[in-house]
Amino acid sequence: MSQTEQEIITGSVPLPDVQIVFLDQEWSDYDYPDYMAQKYPAADHFVSWQYLAVREELSQEMLAEAIDALLLYHDGLRSRLAKIDGSWRLRIVPPGEAASLVWMDISHASPEEQLEIMLSTLWHEFRSLSLNQGPIMKCVYFKRGGEPARLCVILSHILCDGMSAYMLGDDLQTALMQLTRGQKIALPPKSTSVKAWAELIEEYARSGKWEKELERLIAYKRSWSPPVLKMLPLDYPEGKMEKTNCSAFCRAGCS
Repeated sequence: MSQTEQEIITGSVPLPDVQIVFLDQEWSDYDYPDYMAQKYPAADHFVSWQYLAVREELSQEMLAEAIDALLLYHDGLRSRLAKIDGSWRLRIVPPGEAASLVWMDISHASPEEQLEIMLSTLWHEFRSLSLNQGPIMKCVYFKRGGEPARLCVILSHILCDGMSAYMLGDDLQTALMQLTRGQKIALPPKSTSVKAWAELIEEYARSGKWEKELERLIAYKRSWSPPVLKMLPLDYPEGKMEKTNCSAFCRAGCS
């Protein structure tokens, strides 16, 4: 690992094909069954999130400092996506923007009112991310008086998968624990940056080093017998189902 990997990373990043394929879909025109209440969201609204109970009292300044540290440490959290001249472009912007934090003290409200406030707030914040302008991560903190506070970490699912979300949660917890002990934030050395990794993949793809392997895999796939397609049994042959609401809060990775 080079020393430069420990420095702040900015600039253009090669974009993986899987992200391009998703971004170029016209999900609004997709042929969904009429009974499906939940359809694919717009790319800006395709999010994953973690909903956490906070046992220790946190100040707004402390949480903002921890989020600032994550934005500085994880360069990918400063990613921006835009379609320019018909092509998708990914870039990492320099640090400097204010921490994306929504802080709400709802101690005065009853438990039922608190739940209503949290649901309506999160529903709004899930749609507040922007791949083009940022942010692609936002934290929402609910101070609840005598009850443990709640912290929701919202991430763009286009740029952050479930495993990355858990890693970010661990780093956020580490930073907050250090601050509550009066220590400076000190996260472990960085691994290979998303920019360096994407550039390495692009270099290999252009070098031709994988051509024989790709030819072998394509020939192997073409050697398969045509699949025998069978209709799966339907729970609702009439195409109707009773609409139900999922639990108010679920694990990270929901979208």
